[in-house]
Amino acid sequence: MRAAGNGARRGQAGVDQLVEPIGEGFRIREIAPGITLDEVHASVGCKLIVPEILPTVRVVG
Repeated sequence: MRAAGNGARRGQAGVDQLVEPIGEGFRIREIAPGITLDEVHASVGCKLIVPEILPTVRVVG
């Protein structure tokens, strides 16, 4: 189990868990249900590296 980051409350993913900074941009690790890669790409404002298999964030509750 990963620890929550960026002040996230227990059970919520912190942004640092969803993306990983790399030299020229960010590598996305997971994506939230209902959010498209186009939306993420438009919001980050830098290069976004997408893995071949991109898991969906598990929503609890």
